[in-house]
Amino acid sequence: MVALPQSQEKKSDVLIIQRVVPHYRAPLFEALYAQYGYQVVVADNFKGSVKSVSVSGEIKTPYRFFYTEYSCHVPLVSIVRQNKPKVIILEAGSSMTSTWLALCWCVLPKAFRPKFIFWLHGRPLGQKTGFKAGL
Repeated sequence: MVALPQSQEKKSDVLIIQRVVPHYRAPLFEALYAQYGYQVVVADNFKGSVKSVSVSGEIKTPYRFFYTEYSCHVPLVSIVRQNKPKVIILEAGSSMTSTWLALCWCVLPKAFRPKFIFWLHGRPLGQKTGFKAGL
């Protein structure tokens, strides 16, 4: 897919937040951008073995995510302030602070928050007990 010139770029009120864009998801994000203008926000410092592929046009300036041994902090407040989306589609990982922050954010009046749509593959198989496994 060829990136559109700046003046013709599609704008959308929807953001997709991903830690990484693996090669097999790139066609999906390119199609969402081409048809609806959905933007993707990614970590510029992902710690896993999968590296983000370059996707034309739809990846905004990558954000610095903060990693610890057991969690990933997504700068959700900064992302919302800078982009002002109406809807955010994000990974619902129990080790991602954006999941917990978005859930807490949902108690605010609708005028002060975007709508959140969570997606996930299911609970981590390694977590058999505990709060996160039950969630």
